[in-house]
Amino acid sequence: MRQAVVSLLVSLLSGTASAADPVTHASPPTVIAASAAREVSRLARAAAPEPRTAQQTQRAPKHTGWIARHPKLFGALVGFGAGCVVGVSQVGGSRDTFFNALDEFACPVVGGIGAGAGALVGAVVK
Repeated sequence: MRQAVVSLLVSLLSGTASAADPVTHASPPTVIAASAAREVSRLARAAAPEPRTAQQTQRAPKHTGWIARHPKLFGALVGFGAGCVVGVSQVGGSRDTFFNALDEFACPVVGGIGAGAGALVGAVVK
């Protein structure tokens, strides 16, 4: 479509811009006609599809978030946080000395269990 419009425009411009010789009915080449011919050939080359080369075009990398790139790590972090909260809320408040000693380790132990569970869930989701 673009080439047709350009060709029509070139023919109109070259017909009105050149003075035809009444004896030979030939028009001398003008600057506008030569320029229009060059432009038409340039547009025809630009519009022609290029042959495919051996190299395939590389697709732009998808910019995904770190959660999509590392689902196991995200699951482990969420599991550790949830496990730590559950461990601290369930173990505290005992008067026995043995359970008071476990209060210090409740967050890391139950958080570690939650981190393992979260990492497993992240592995299954991926």
